Amino acid sequence: MTDSTRAALEGFSEVWARVRGEGGAAEGSGSELEVLREFIADESCAAAFYEASARRFGRFSSRLRAIACEERRHLRALQAEHFLLTGEICLPPASCPLPCGGLRILRTAWLDERSAAEAYLKAADTASSASLAAVYRCNAADEERHSEILREIILCAL
Repeated sequence: MTDSTRAALEGFSEVWARVRGEGGAAEGSGSELEVLREFIADESCAAAFYEASARRFGRFSSRLRAIACEERRHLRALQAEHFLLTGEICLPPASCPLPCGGLRILRTAWLDERSAAEAYLKAADTASSASLAAVYRCNAADEERHSEILREIILCAL
């Protein structure tokens, strides 16, 4: 085996990993991108849910619209990080939330916000990008605040 062949084979596993979509430090890990895409889909759905809820729960519409606005801001920040990591725009799947069930649906949203805050903090601890980790931590704080707002709405509505 010649030296040039040996040198080519030594780098082959790294190249093959990139071909299979397993790597590239510039692109981030596949599982990290999957987590990011899931957050993008979740934020899109949450924004649509709070907009629809604002129409249904008129008494609390301004607070619910404010949460929807923040969820859209989260969505844009996550999409920007995705673009910076991959060079591709990530469009979330379409969602058509139909809030029904009164306070029960708000309780479910409260649980979802708490769960999202925990998921963001967990993702921030494993993020390979400092800017992505910062976005995750900021979103976690907002989601925790959203859960407190929903708690207040539920208590007022009882």
